[in-house]
Amino acid sequence: MPSFARLPLFLLIIISTLSITPAARAVPSFARQTGLQCAACHQSGNFPELTSFGRQFKLGGYTMATIKDIESGKVNGADSGLSLIHIPLFSAMLQASATHTNKDQSGVQNNSVNFPQQLSLFMAGRITPQIGTFIQSTYGQGDSGFSLDLADIRYANNTTVSGKSLDYGVTFNNMPTLEDPWNSSPVWSFPWSGSDQAPGPQATTMLDGDVLGDVAGLGTYGFLNDHWYADVSLYRSSGTNTAATSSSPGSENVIQGVAPYWRFAYEHVLGDANVMLGTFGMDADLYPSGISGPTDHYRDLAVDTQIEKPLLGNMLTVHGSYINEERDPSAGDSVTYDHYKVDGNYHVANKIRTTLGYSTIDTGSDNLDTTDWIAQLAYYPWQNVNLSLQYTGYTKFDGDSRHASDNDTTYLMAWMAF
Repeated sequence: MPSFARLPLFLLIIISTLSITPAARAVPSFARQTGLQCAACHQSGNFPELTSFGRQFKLGGYTMATIKDIESGKVNGADSGLSLIHIPLFSAMLQASATHTNKDQSGVQNNSVNFPQQLSLFMAGRITPQIGTFIQSTYGQGDSGFSLDLADIRYANNTTVSGKSLDYGVTFNNMPTLEDPWNSSPVWSFPWSGSDQAPGPQATTMLDGDVLGDVAGLGTYGFLNDHWYADVSLYRSSGTNTAATSSSPGSENVIQGVAPYWRFAYEHVLGDANVMLGTFGMDADLYPSGISGPTDHYRDLAVDTQIEKPLLGNMLTVHGSYINEERDPSAGDSVTYDHYKVDGNYHVANKIRTTLGYSTIDTGSDNLDTTDWIAQLAYYPWQNVNLSLQYTGYTKFDGDSRHASDNDTTYLMAWMAF
């Protein structure tokens, strides 16, 4: 096995960076806006794993604030319509990493160091008392510049229905499941970080994010009595991250018309545990290439669950999902993908998180099936700083069981937000 030759250099980078990192008060714009520590909204401060309070903050359109707005008052007895938050809505995130695979990969240097692996700029927080935003633009090693990563702009309000509370709103976003407040659906699911240098399996479902191109979606959601959640959105292809301003003849997997996405969930407190059971899905007709001609039909149906339970004075969180995808291509036979995922996380005193995850995708073809497990240990010296060690082991990789372990990956990462 090759030695991890660059590990000392990576540790030097971490130590040098931490020596100039401010204390926990240097947290992103949501914390500055609310005056709350990261752990109020995130388990152990672990972005993006949300607590119950964090989900309420998101459903409220990212607008809750404890600092006074700049307001112009009334003009001729009418509200002038100005309400600006005192602080800027900007934050930044930096990731540095090192990667080692069991066997050298073709065309990739093993024991690679990425500094930065990612540098992200955020505009996140309250725009008006009922409109908020979470927009992330990211630069990665090898990119030619910053590109739009995640975007969610929300209008939120609340009322009562038959004496029961109803939080409701409208979301404009650029990725299915991005609007979801739980961590069992694809955009926000474990693993929350991973190597850009390590190999990944070929097979993926549409909702796992590697099938659809750039999209824009408009949807509405409601959360009734802190139990029943529903969200319905419509997505259309866009040219957000490409040189074109809209889908063009050179595009791939362009949505014909619009594609509906739906999400329903029930959340309940059982004893001291918070339990969610849900379902989500999407139906789309995609042009394999270009913007006209025959289309491939995709239909994803999923069930998922999330459990949060205090345990031995700390917190245990479990996420699980199953996605069934049916593909009916314009040319060729129909295929079915089944993707199972589960992970368990034990958070100790907002300082340490241990995670064990398992994933398998069954494509009906021995040439594409992949099964892996991930073990991770994360340490938070401050809530806005994360040092983690992750190991990914494969028992099958793109249908190969004999050589699957060649792709096993050790990943060391330093993350900070400010």
